[in-house]
Amino acid sequence: MKLFRLLLLLPLLTLLACGSTGTNKSIFLNGEILNFVEFGIVEVEVREDDRTRDSADVEPDGSFELNFNADSGSVDLRFIGEELTIIRPNFSVTDDSTIELDVTLQLNPINVIINSWVVIQDPISFRGDDTIIFNDTEADIVINGDGDNCIRTRDDSIVDFRVKSIDLSNCDEGIRTENSSQVILLTDQALTIFSESNGIRSREESFVNVGQVFNSNNNSVEVRSFDADGVNTSGTAIVNFTPLNNNCSIRGSNEAVNEGSNSTVNTGGCTLVDG
Repeated sequence: MKLFRLLLLLPLLTLLACGSTGTNKSIFLNGEILNFVEFGIVEVEVREDDRTRDSADVEPDGSFELNFNADSGSVDLRFIGEELTIIRPNFSVTDDSTIELDVTLQLNPINVIINSWVVIQDPISFRGDDTIIFNDTEADIVINGDGDNCIRTRDDSIVDFRVKSIDLSNCDEGIRTENSSQVILLTDQALTIFSESNGIRSREESFVNVGQVFNSNNNSVEVRSFDADGVNTSGTAIVNFTPLNNNCSIRGSNEAVNEGSNSTVNTGGCTLVDG
């Protein structure tokens, strides 16, 4: 029965990856054009659905700042100079975040090369049908829980990050899922979850998958709880680990994995450390 329910989830995940929802909250973007001196005066625009969300002139040191809202999960970044317009389409964004972005503008062929892209995301607490779907393996995601849960989902809400790396730190619980909610965290490089309480706590019919993106070359997964369990499940919850080449560790101050009698934890070859 558990396998049947998991198979039902997979087409749902494929469908949801086509889009995401936004709730019109602030997004801050602090950027720098590393080769700005080659272009002189440049204006940066954020465009969504043919509307300008914000714009700024690039400073003499190449830096620029933008503050905008988005109705969807992606915007276009436009770099406009006297004799050039270079566009980075479908730039992924999330509400309540600060983006640190370094880029190089290329003329032949025309391209926006991303040198560094860090999304500093506020802790996430979702319920209802709230959804984040962020699929871009050039981005690093950082969430500092500041003593609260880093990611909490309830009802039918979904958090889906498929990115370069993920760092959840200073969390009470790293991931907490309830009801029928889902959290999918997949990375090309490091995925770390450091928490005071449970690293992952899944209840009822919720689903968690942490591991590697498709065609990853350097994925690793580390889950560590300093005062509880690495993974704690109850109900019929499912937690899957899919690391690259078993490069994974789960450590709990109590137990690495505390699996409820009707729930499922697939550790995917991870090293388990109790205490």
